[in-house]
Amino acid sequence: MKYQLIAPYIILFAALSSCSLVNEKPDLEALDQAKMVKSAPPTLCKYTTRKGIAELISIEKDTAKLLFYPGNIEFSMTQRDFNTTATKGQEFKAIYEELIEGSSHCPITAPQLVGLPH
Repeated sequence: MKYQLIAPYIILFAALSSCSLVNEKPDLEALDQAKMVKSAPPTLCKYTTRKGIAELISIEKDTAKLLFYPGNIEFSMTQRDFNTTATKGQEFKAIYEELIEGSSHCPITAPQLVGLPH
């Protein structure tokens, strides 16, 4: 009589535990991608700040083109962000954050003018 009460529980336990024994094949592509993500070092972007001057070289429609010294780095600004009364050849104080360490994922910065009138 004791075994008749325990037998259904044993069968139920065997049925439920056998489902967990089914061996599913892992997704190898997902595992490879997970390994690559874990093994890739974080990208650090380090910049150095250079002080210099920016010379206005041209004004065309809504854009002002400038040249940052030292380094002869050409960059442009919209008229909205730039002094509209400036003339060609005028110089402005500027700073430039140059990437010294990092990968192609690091943002490239443009020189910034310092002390523009608003």
